[in-house]
Amino acid sequence: MRIFPILVSVLCLSQIMYGQTKVSLKDDVAKTQDNYFVKEIDFLNTNKNIWDDTVKYNQKYSYKLINFNRLVFKQYTAEQKGENFNTERPAALKGLAFPGFLSVKGVQPGPASRGEVDSSEIKKILAAIEACHCVDVVTYLLTIKDMNQQIVLVKGTGESLEKLSAKFETYPELNQELDKLKKNTVNSFGHIDSSKRSLIKKFTGVETGPNDTSQVIAVFYQQTYESAQKLINDRFFTATSSLIRESDLLASKYQVCVTDLEKKLCGRKDTCSKSYDSILLQIKEKKLCIRKIQSFILGIKDDITEADAALKTMKAALKEQRIYAVQQNYNMLERRNFELYIEPFVADKDKHVITFTAKADGPLEYGVPSQRTIKVNAVTYGGFKIDFSTGAFFNWGSNNFLGPKYYYELPTDSTKIIREAGRTKSGLLSIGALMHVSYRTNSFLRPALSFGISTTSGFNALNFHGGISLIFGKPGRANRVILSSGITLREVDLLSSGYSVNAEGKNFPVVIPVSKNFPVMGYFVALTYNLTGVNK
Repeated sequence: MRIFPILVSVLCLSQIMYGQTKVSLKDDVAKTQDNYFVKEIDFLNTNKNIWDDTVKYNQKYSYKLINFNRLVFKQYTAEQKGENFNTERPAALKGLAFPGFLSVKGVQPGPASRGEVDSSEIKKILAAIEACHCVDVVTYLLTIKDMNQQIVLVKGTGESLEKLSAKFETYPELNQELDKLKKNTVNSFGHIDSSKRSLIKKFTGVETGPNDTSQVIAVFYQQTYESAQKLINDRFFTATSSLIRESDLLASKYQVCVTDLEKKLCGRKDTCSKSYDSILLQIKEKKLCIRKIQSFILGIKDDITEADAALKTMKAALKEQRIYAVQQNYNMLERRNFELYIEPFVADKDKHVITFTAKADGPLEYGVPSQRTIKVNAVTYGGFKIDFSTGAFFNWGSNNFLGPKYYYELPTDSTKIIREAGRTKSGLLSIGALMHVSYRTNSFLRPALSFGISTTSGFNALNFHGGISLIFGKPGRANRVILSSGITLREVDLLSSGYSVNAEGKNFPVVIPVSKNFPVMGYFVALTYNLTGVNK
């Protein structure tokens, strides 16, 4: 039987030529405490929506999308479905089983080491005021004991408060930048995370680590508010009150000068002293001095009001959770919102189909598709499986296997000779089904042990088969063709014991006596196939 060594040779060659194919996705990308493999698929690879992969039988796996922005693709699913091919038994085998502040801030205070203006200068300034000559209000204030320190305090508070307010007012811009990162669908999470860290460094001056979700924003703006709040204290209000009070006193002195001068004016110019025009000019000058002082006082009061308003604005932003919203945006930019997993599964089927679907709420920028489906066809290798196929069989063997036919030859009226009919066929055709026991590989050719049955075209007898098979088919596909060969066992009608071919006798029965004999061994070669068939 030459078919056996030929088929065995082909089986061995197939294992040499078609070894295990390489895994196309990274195995061991991550291994969790539950001891399963995680395989990654890059969502940014928009040119590929179908992936081919392999998984080892009875091992546990999970698949995940990386660089997948769940903040944009809010409608998404991830699922896994296993398929076994050709495991439905054929009928024949079924019986077998997301202000500048304080106007005085530009005033340069006097010498800080002495805390007051030289006494000679003070005398000159006071003498000028006594003579009703206009003096700059700040210059006057510096002649008063300890007022230099008050000016320094108010000036420093204003400058510090201005800086703190400017820092606090950056939160809307920071939030806008974080929003842009949340909508980013063209860069990897690593790029987004790096940009996020750069933003925090720029706006808060704080260095953060990768994938940071700390309360860095909330803490920064809360501390900024508290620092500003500490500036507007009792010392600040005492200092501003002193400046306003002393400025009011200076204005009052000039008002006395104006009153005295106005008394010297007559009702009519032509009846007055020749000094009328000179006095009127002095009055105008003194009133201008008063207006400047009043403007200075008003400026301080306005700045106090603005400082209070700035504190209230900061407090409101915190109380109304606008800072919290920025912090939430920051926290959303973490790795888990840029990955999508499926539940771990055990590779116990012939193929596992992993499907990721994602849909954004609307059109996206830069031509990024708003809806995608990614599919992974993970073909299992390793482990034994049982499946079935149907097709045609050619059986051959000895004369007894093929089933001889007998007849009587009548040489005389009283005698009979048992003769065997001549044979015109050297084999039997039958149709049937085979059960294959094979080890999963990722090769196009796969060996198997096979067992099955077939019947002849008249459906009047069963043939039982056992042998080896060579399965031709791409892993992960149901369609295939199988070439099989082995032994056939069948039941055959043979002459009953006590009778023989060419025997002559007078008392032979009317019908040639035959008995059923099983098993009678022969051989077969079969071509079976599967064109459809998936058992989920």
